[in-house]
Amino acid sequence: MSIPGDIIQLLRSSECAKISFTLCNIAIDGGGYKAVADKIDDGRIRVLTSPDVPPDSAIYERIRNVFIVNASISRTLIVHEATHAINDLKRKAIPAIDDEVVAHVAQALFYFIATGKPISALATDVGWKAISTSQECLAENRNCSAAAITAAADIAIDILRGRATLLEKLERLQKCILASPTYQLPQFAAGTIANYDGVGGYLKPIPSAWHATILTK
Repeated sequence: MSIPGDIIQLLRSSECAKISFTLCNIAIDGGGYKAVADKIDDGRIRVLTSPDVPPDSAIYERIRNVFIVNASISRTLIVHEATHAINDLKRKAIPAIDDEVVAHVAQALFYFIATGKPISALATDVGWKAISTSQECLAENRNCSAAAITAAADIAIDILRGRATLLEKLERLQKCILASPTYQLPQFAAGTIANYDGVGGYLKPIPSAWHATILTK
């Protein structure tokens, strides 16, 4: 199967259908992932590959409604980027940090759902690890990407257990994301809004500087 076909199949999977949560006043659910898959299927969201994208990396670019991927990419990261696409479909204008928070948590939820990890057995260890890795990140500026993933996993476990997300956990995740080198860019600065303008209409041209190839199903 092609990369676009693989992405469509993933976003229509039973695992994605089980994702359902609201955080930062942003609702994410399986219907949203199916809607993104449908837009890829009908060509309104395109999938590109570029040698400039590192292995196991992906980007959802909201201006041109495209996924930019490497030939090798994890399923959890596709879910992360598709969460941004859900917000685009809904024409959301949301704080950029909140957009990243829900994408990180959705990624963690998918991981736990897809792997069938024993949530109750993991809860305490993940909770302590979230605290220790965030302290390492924020005090020593080390391993912040891993700290953000762990902080998101801690919140995902609460969601799966039907528990409310504590404000301190949400703030921990926000701080670790902002401290990560990936997010130390102007578009993620405090107070910056991600203005999603929807999917559909005119297909904007792809800049030649991207060195990208549009993939077909």
